Amino acid sequence: MVNDSIIPPEAILNPYTPLAFLPPEFANNYEIIRYMHVATLMAYTWDWLMSMPEEYAIARDVGITAPNIAYFLSRVGTFGSCLGTFLIIVPIENCEIIKYIESGFAEISVPATSLLFFFRLKAVYRHSRIIIAIFGIFWLAIAGLSISIMLSLTVGE
Repeated sequence: MVNDSIIPPEAILNPYTPLAFLPPEFANNYEIIRYMHVATLMAYTWDWLMSMPEEYAIARDVGITAPNIAYFLSRVGTFGSCLGTFLIIVPIENCEIIKYIESGFAEISVPATSLLFFFRLKAVYRHSRIIIAIFGIFWLAIAGLSISIMLSLTVGE
């Protein structure tokens, strides 16, 4: 019985292709994931570039407020996380530092985005202190868990 998972190098037309030594189904799935990361980064970049004039006008007119700071931290954190995820699929020497940077941006993005939700909830339920307190505790839990996830991060090959 022949083992299908081992491909001899002389059977490969271009042995310098990164996915040439992987089984075809694994290489196909990996390629689809890479395309999805590129598409996500490009869509997010396009969205941010198209909304920058309005965001600048809002920041100029309203000024520096806590929701604006949370919004821009969420934008920068999400963009950095998408960029870090995109760079993970690029074959580079030291991928550990990129994974830590990507996790750092995710650490900024997740609490900032959930803080935006908390600000919206606070505006809708401004007369209900109980709901605001409960969701404030939820936001603190999200921020704390986000920090603990980052501190427990280990990167392998």
